[in-house]
Amino acid sequence: MNLKQLEALVWTARLLSFSAAAEKLNATQPGISNSIRKLEEELGVTLFDRTRQFVRLTPNGRRCVELAEQIIGIAEDLRIQVGSQDRITGTVRVGVGESIAMSWLSRLLGRLDQRYPGLAVHLEIGLTVPMIRRLEEQDADVVIVGGGTTYLPAKGCAVSYVGSLQFSWLAAPGVYVGPQPADPRAIAELRVLTFSPGAMMQDVIDEWFSRDSVRPTRHISCDSMTLLGTLARARLGVSLLPRELFADDLAAGSLEEVATTAPLDPVHYFAMYTRSRWSSLGQIVAEEAVDVSTYRRVLQT
Repeated sequence: MNLKQLEALVWTARLLSFSAAAEKLNATQPGISNSIRKLEEELGVTLFDRTRQFVRLTPNGRRCVELAEQIIGIAEDLRIQVGSQDRITGTVRVGVGESIAMSWLSRLLGRLDQRYPGLAVHLEIGLTVPMIRRLEEQDADVVIVGGGTTYLPAKGCAVSYVGSLQFSWLAAPGVYVGPQPADPRAIAELRVLTFSPGAMMQDVIDEWFSRDSVRPTRHISCDSMTLLGTLARARLGVSLLPRELFADDLAAGSLEEVATTAPLDPVHYFAMYTRSRWSSLGQIVAEEAVDVSTYRRVLQT
């Protein structure tokens, strides 16, 4: 029995396909089948029901997968926590929100490259809810996104606070000419440059307007914070954006803050990774993210 056999078992069970497991492990399908057959011979039990058209674990197979995940996780912990950093290899799948990509993501990647030169990073940038869904479905090893406890993943995930951003209503000079501070009703009379429905920040915006029981009638929505900033500079409306990430625009006068009667609470950002199986690579990224983050720390941890 060896780790390669256990990895073949776990990935075949997880992906429900011998060929998909072979692709994941950079192996051949006959090689994966052979590893599992040898494991079955050594254990003296059948791990997969091969009488069906699709892959299905037997009861013994399900128990074996549970133990195999623990063994692989322990082996990975040993390699990472005791071994030399420059010996750590593999690919870690990282999902981040766009605000991270606009700020300190390059610092994080530089730190990983310096300390773990053998570690490959597969990066995806997206919205909070889809990123967390990828983590829960085990399509990502670690995600770094913003949101409150509503957006935290299901059990089995570790969560580390990396900092907070303060969002404010920003617009090009002259777009808002009413009295300040403005109330939600006054902002709703403008064209609101906003996020797509279902996005974490869109929920924040909807909740803010609901305080005065109003809803903007004119809006442009998209999934990109960078694009929202571009549209705001083009005088197409007002957008809720992080002051820190648009400080250059505020200093240059291409954007200005619209003070409001109801300031928003800071948006908190978290690094989250799965505790079960192969969690150590995600933990490495999460710990480095906490260390390199430039966001303000306003929560007690």
